[in-house]
Amino acid sequence: MTSKDVISKKVLGHLQQSMTWIDGQYGAVEAVPVIIHPHSKAGPTASAPRGYTHHDTKGPQGTKKVLAAFVHALASDESAKRNLERIAALLSDNNLNGEMVLEHFARECR
Repeated sequence: MTSKDVISKKVLGHLQQSMTWIDGQYGAVEAVPVIIHPHSKAGPTASAPRGYTHHDTKGPQGTKKVLAAFVHALASDESAKRNLERIAALLSDNNLNGEMVLEHFARECR
């Protein structure tokens, strides 16, 4: 395994800093630390925030492909322009709203 096969200490450090900032700004809110990365394993010197989830960028249901499908649908749907209900429907169709994102894309970290 090389350093390119893991999530680096620097990247996970940024995620931890974001969680610390959220705690300082909003106090006792429920926040889920999420990382979108092609690998799910933290590097040997990396420390991940408690409860973080990983969203895979690869595969048939990878975040990249789903986001691309959403953007394509949005760009090709004239009824979606300036229509929040239609945009919400497209987000839902692609599992990109609220809890659906965690339910469909979050993967266990190793």
